[in-house]
Amino acid sequence: MKRLLVCAALLVLAALCAYASTTTFVYGSSISSIDMDQDVRVGQVYLDSSSNVLIVKSVLRDVDYGGQENGTVVEFDKYISRGEHVFGSPLVRRGPIIGIGVYGGLRHSLARVSVTCALYPLYPVVMAGLGYDLEGAKATDSLVLGGFGVQFPISRLWDSDFTLIENGKIGAWCAFGLSISDSVTFAGSYGFSYRHNVGPFNWELGGMWLYRSGGKNLISPYIGLGVDI
Repeated sequence: MKRLLVCAALLVLAALCAYASTTTFVYGSSISSIDMDQDVRVGQVYLDSSSNVLIVKSVLRDVDYGGQENGTVVEFDKYISRGEHVFGSPLVRRGPIIGIGVYGGLRHSLARVSVTCALYPLYPVVMAGLGYDLEGAKATDSLVLGGFGVQFPISRLWDSDFTLIENGKIGAWCAFGLSISDSVTFAGSYGFSYRHNVGPFNWELGGMWLYRSGGKNLISPYIGLGVDI
């Protein structure tokens, strides 16, 4: 039953991501001095004149946009908000965003590293951490996990200037790997969260489920802190 609920939640998240109303930022047929005939792809990252970090959501080529025939329209998600969005702002391309974070639940804590890629809004993630017994105040095993996450700005669903919406995102991740205690066993983890950025720093509130073969299935709320570089 728990696995069915997790799968259902992932399907709902995927549907929201696919059919969210478009309130992303459209810059038209040119990005700064970059020729749009060059290799502009989903997942590439740019900075605008307000130092907002934008990530390419989609690229539509050979379309009529604003009276420009056979132009290219690039849609962005605002990944990190640092100032007001200015339509038509010149953009500067930068490298992928590397996310580093620490996440603590009631019975386990994880450190996570992720990176944006051409699969956006999906991203690969590697996690490592400890499970612990609160009553005995001791670590019970070590965890090493790898998998994928997905996240998208809430502003794609609700157009608002409210900070918690403008800078907020809904995310989920699933990862599989090893649990190491007296022996090496299989481990899997799922997480769902609300994430908010304050410049490059971010915090998360959510819930995660950790499965360890031969052990307990742990479901707990968690809080996370991180930075995007």
